[in-house]
Parts: sequence; C-alpha cells; structure tokens
Amino acid sequence: MVIVLHNPNHLVDGLSGAAPDLTACVPVAALETDSLQQAFLATQNQESDQIWVHRPGMVALPAAWGGARSTSVGDVLIDAGGGRYLVVGDGFRRIHLAATAIGGEDGLVAWT
Repeated sequence: MVIVLHNPNHLVDGLSGAAPDLTACVPVAALETDSLQQAFLATQNQESDQIWVHRPGMVALPAAWGGARSTSVGDVLIDAGGGRYLVVGDGFRRIHLAATAIGGEDGLVAWT
C-alpha cells in the first residue's frame, strides 16, 4: 500500500529540496500498490479523464472527496514499510523524518 500526502508547500519544498513538514501534509489517497510510480500516476488529473478521486477503484481519503489537485513535486508518498519519499523532478527521494501524526489536526495517518 502507498499513502499519498499532499503538501501545502509542495512547490517551495519541491524546488528547494527541503524536507517537508509532515504535520502540515494532508493524506489524500491510499492505493493498493507497492509502486511509488504507480501511485504517483494514479493521482494525476488528465484533461481527457475524470479527476483522479472519481476513478474506479480509487480510495480517496476525506480531504480529497471534493476534488484534489494532481500529486506534484514536493508531495510525499509513504510505502507499506513506513518509508517516506519526497516527489522530486526525476522520481522520488527517500526522506528520513520522525512523525507521530500526519495530516494536521485530524491525524488521519499515524506512524511512530
């Protein structure tokens, strides 16, 4: 499983390479895949397609129910083992951050 977190500061963090504040990131999707690339592609809005939250088989989390932007540079993906990856221009870079709650005040996704 891969959890997709949208970072409100994704452009700044993505361009600077800064480690994101995971407590500010919002969990938007949980995908039954082990592939970061597949999770990234599944959460892209495309002109010829419906927005990603409404695609068949998609598990969009409450923050995305009204619609969500595409996953982008500076966003974060978390794999089944708890590995955290920053989306960067040429793929994914593993980041090592401790977090007890992810998703702001709701704390929808938690790791220790």
